[in-house]
Amino acid sequence: MTAAGRAVASAGYAPANGLQVYYEIHGAGEPLVLLHGAMGTIQSCFGGLLPALARSRQVIALELQGHGHTADTDRPLSYEQLADDVVAVVGGRGVDRTDFVGYSMGGAVAIQTAMRHPGIVRRVVYAGGASYTASGLHPAALQAITATTPDDLHGSVWQQAYLTVAPRPSAWATLVAKANALDRSFTGWTSARRGEHPTSGASQRNQAWRRIQKRDPKQPVPDDDRSTDSPCRRCCGRAPRGLRNARQRRRGLAVARRQQRHRRP
Repeated sequence: MTAAGRAVASAGYAPANGLQVYYEIHGAGEPLVLLHGAMGTIQSCFGGLLPALARSRQVIALELQGHGHTADTDRPLSYEQLADDVVAVVGGRGVDRTDFVGYSMGGAVAIQTAMRHPGIVRRVVYAGGASYTASGLHPAALQAITATTPDDLHGSVWQQAYLTVAPRPSAWATLVAKANALDRSFTGWTSARRGEHPTSGASQRNQAWRRIQKRDPKQPVPDDDRSTDSPCRRCCGRAPRGLRNARQRRRGLAVARRQQRHRRP
């Protein structure tokens, strides 16, 4: 089977929350989910990378709502909904836990998936401008991105890739408008947007630890905060920055005390 001139091991459509999401599977081994950027397709974003990944992994590449082969539907683009769509497709392929690689918007969808559906995510690799808060983008850059019109992208690699495979090529302008609206509406992830209720156990533990740390940075880190309940550890395998800094300060104090004891007569 071929798609846009590429050899494809297998491809098809999977039901996901009212959509028929297009996916391709390449290679064999541990699964890895590949998520493209805004207005992109599998080919335009990963045409060169995908074969290298497929040499050692089973790559499950998706085309998200309104992108590429996947037809649009009457709803805006949102990271929460896109994450739910991804989980529906991946889970439907019998994958219980996997790594995620996302570019730009796809990276943000991968992060949202890790926070909203932590059980299915092992590791996340993201690149190309994904950030957890809108302040991660310079205001002028964000304004320029969200002011992009279909005419600005006429003849671009994104438009050409879309027109090659889209079920309704005339919907290109709608896709551009929805992608711009997604960027304008994103303000950042809070505990509520992570799918975590403000009064949940994980949220309360994090809030309690922040209060303790402010009073006494030398307090030991609670066991719960060493676990994968931390959204940062879910995504990149590291504890949140505040916890890392507190641990570093405690280690530095311990080293200083040992050195002081050795200097005593």
